Amino acid sequence: MLIRSMGGSLFWLDAQRWCVEHPDRLAGAGYRAVRFDRDSALAEREPFEAFLQKAFLTTASRQVEDMSGPTSVDRQVSALLSRATGSPPGSAGSRLEGALLPENAENLQIKFLAGDSAENRKRLREAIALGLPRTVDVNDFRIARGAADAPIGPLSGRMTLSSQNVQPTRVLLYPGTRPSLTAMPLNLPAERFQGLQYAAFSNERLSSLFNFAMSPGQHYPAKADIDISFGLRNDALTNKPLRQCHELGPLADWAEQMLSKGDAHIELGDVDSPAPITLPPAFVDHFAGVIRMAWALGRLHAVTRVLRSDFALPQDFELTERSLDDIGFAYRLLRGDRIAATPGVIEFDPAVAIDLSKQYEMQITTNFMVSVAGRQVGLIPAVVQLQGFQIGAVSGTSRVRLEGDADSRALVYYSEHGDEDSMMQVPPQGADS
Repeated sequence: MLIRSMGGSLFWLDAQRWCVEHPDRLAGAGYRAVRFDRDSALAEREPFEAFLQKAFLTTASRQVEDMSGPTSVDRQVSALLSRATGSPPGSAGSRLEGALLPENAENLQIKFLAGDSAENRKRLREAIALGLPRTVDVNDFRIARGAADAPIGPLSGRMTLSSQNVQPTRVLLYPGTRPSLTAMPLNLPAERFQGLQYAAFSNERLSSLFNFAMSPGQHYPAKADIDISFGLRNDALTNKPLRQCHELGPLADWAEQMLSKGDAHIELGDVDSPAPITLPPAFVDHFAGVIRMAWALGRLHAVTRVLRSDFALPQDFELTERSLDDIGFAYRLLRGDRIAATPGVIEFDPAVAIDLSKQYEMQITTNFMVSVAGRQVGLIPAVVQLQGFQIGAVSGTSRVRLEGDADSRALVYYSEHGDEDSMMQVPPQGADS
């Protein structure tokens, strides 16, 4: 209970404890004066948060009415932990054999203590305060029909908590801080969970290429503390040819907009969606690695689709800077760009006699091998136009060497041809991006 004094200050009072300690004040009709401790000022957050921790996040104890026998224990535990939401409870609780419970139980009392590790406390807070589905370690779990009966327990184990106060939604992640006609969204299926204190958004139970979660942090609302989790799910990308992952199609353009804008906002895909939620300025910087990976995979998907490649990413794959350069070069080549490059020394066996006393503008037909994460993606047929390269013999052989200088130029472009023997690695050394 929160109390506002005549001077405008706020104080808090444990209403349940007050009722237990003053049963005589509750009898009869009329008004009663309630005295409160002036040391319980809401501005002093540490004592208040310690009270909440003890009341909600460490122990749970409540008389519950059993209306349908021992099979409803799971629902009772869920109701115990979601009582403040006013919504139907979900199926949660410890798994107990029905034979352990008294038959025709009508007035069950359930108590337990949560494990005291930091991670367990975090999971319990997420389950109770935010309504997220979580499994927690519990000790001293007891069930009894009343104070006079011997309880079942103590038991120890793991308890899964979930709530039915969940609504499906879609989170639309846009580049920029405000809506724009040209901004592309990343459309994420998600669920809105309502806990005892706040709501949280998560897609952890849904099929998606991405993990996404957003919830109030430990210091909210005293501080603008919002926890955001965002990342790619490798297992959604590695179980089939990449060209079949059609969700990757729009990712590259979206990622380019995100990196160009440098900030982002969220809209909810509900009919009665509130105003856009502007994300913290550090969001794009913090998740730049994920966004760049999305860009690379979007481009790689397009390359595999054009080449009709069966390339599949290996488990626990990593894309190096060289892989990112290779993907970018291959995409631009297939898009039809003419790419300026500075290849190194080229040696070959001429098919016809060459007068080495003359200078030539030469053209090479070749196939660029695209490799990513240690696996071959495919061959891209291309032409390399060389200007200003010096031609000379390789001493002691019939081979010919082409070598450029500072004024030499090379242009590479995609072109179908019948030469399947010539091959180069991609990209040529020094290719401009």
